[in-house]
Amino acid sequence: MIDAYIFLSHSRIIDESLRWLIANKRADEAKTLVRKIAKFNKIDLNDILPLLQHDGKIVPFPIHQNPKEEKRENILTIARHKILLKTSFIMAFTWMTNAMTYFGLTLNSAQLAGNRFLNLFLYQVVEIFAMLTFLLIINRLKRRHVSMLFHGIAGVSLVISALLGSFKNYSDKFTTASVALSFLGKFGISASFSTIFLYTPELYPTNLRNIGIGIASSAGRIGGLLAPFSTLLTEYLEWGPGVVFGVCCISVTVLQHFLPESSGKEMPQTVQELKAWKRDKTTIIR
Repeated sequence: MIDAYIFLSHSRIIDESLRWLIANKRADEAKTLVRKIAKFNKIDLNDILPLLQHDGKIVPFPIHQNPKEEKRENILTIARHKILLKTSFIMAFTWMTNAMTYFGLTLNSAQLAGNRFLNLFLYQVVEIFAMLTFLLIINRLKRRHVSMLFHGIAGVSLVISALLGSFKNYSDKFTTASVALSFLGKFGISASFSTIFLYTPELYPTNLRNIGIGIASSAGRIGGLLAPFSTLLTEYLEWGPGVVFGVCCISVTVLQHFLPESSGKEMPQTVQELKAWKRDKTTIIR
C-alpha cells in the first residue's frame, strides 16, 4: 500500500515524455518541457531545437493550437487498424503464455523427480543464466528472432520433457532427461519474458504504447491466474502441464513470425510511421 502511494506521488514529480507530448499534439506542454530542459542544463533554447528532429525536419511548436484539430488516439484506434489488431492479439497470447508457463513451472517444481527444494533452487539458478544469455544476444540478433528462439527452446523442451516423464517407470535415464529438459524449458521461458518486455513497447506508436502494453500485461495476468490450475491437472495427467505449456510456447513461436521487426528501426510515433516499416527497407540504429 505504501509503495502505491509513493508511485502515485511520482505523477507530480516526473515529467511527461517529450516524444509522447509531440505525438499527441500537446505543443504547449512540449514547449514548456523543452524550456525546462534548457534551463536545467543551463544552455540556450536554440541549442536544443536542432536535436528535436524528425525525418530531417525540426518538430514544430506552434504558438496557438486549435483543440478541435487535435486527434487523440485511443483503444478504438487499435481495432481500426489491421496491423495493430494483429499485433495486439499475438502479443496478448504471448504474454498469457509466458506468465502461465513461467509461474506454472515454478509451482510444479515440487512434482519433479528428486529433492523439491534443490529443484526449486536450481530453477532460480537457471533464471540467472537465462538473464545473462538474454543480455549477451539481444543486441546481436533481431528482437523477433530472439523471442522466437527462446519460446521455441521452451516449447520443444517442455513437450519432450513431458513425454519422457511418461516413461520414467522403464528407466531412470528417462527421468533424468525429463528433469534436465524441464530446466531447459525454464531457461527458455525466463529469457523470453525479458525479451517481450523489451519487444512489446517497440511494436506500438508513441501515443498508443501505454495502451498496447496494458493489453499485453492484462493478458499476462490471466496467464498468471491459470498457472495454479496446472498443479491440479498434474493429479489427473502427469504429462498434461508440460504439453500445454510446450504447445502454447510453440504456437507463440509460429505466431510471432507475423509480427514486424523493430530492431534497428526508429520507434514509431504514429500509426502511419508503423505502417511505413514494411515499405522502408533502411534502418536507423539507436
